[in-house]
Amino acid sequence: MIIDTERIAGIIASSTYIELMDLAGVSKSTATKWKTGELDWRKSKFEAIELLVSNFAKSENKKRFEEDVEKFGKSVAYDDAISEIYANLPDEFEIGDTQPFLLSGAQANGNSVEFEFEVVRLDEDGIPEFVYTGDYTEK
Repeated sequence: MIIDTERIAGIIASSTYIELMDLAGVSKSTATKWKTGELDWRKSKFEAIELLVSNFAKSENKKRFEEDVEKFGKSVAYDDAISEIYANLPDEFEIGDTQPFLLSGAQANGNSVEFEFEVVRLDEDGIPEFVYTGDYTEK
């Protein structure tokens, strides 16, 4: 993993204490010390920093999807879209494959919009992890 120190510093600066606790899995004390600069985050456990960056990216991905859906006057939670994708998984898939989430009647004319999600990882049981690619197609 390449560590982008400016990105990590930016995440810490733009996050609240509570968000840092949730994102990095650290104590309130550690989150507070990161925010105040009393503790240099570079001296923290690598796992906490890796978790911070990973969870922040997931959070941003969820926000981007939900904002794109809102462009069509609809509201769909990211986790609900993922649940629907899981309910309609094909028999075979690989990392890099994409799966659509179809939002029916998303447009004023009644047409649908298809949002694209990519398989980025398979867990030990072969269950895929999806991320929103940022691509959508009006149908």
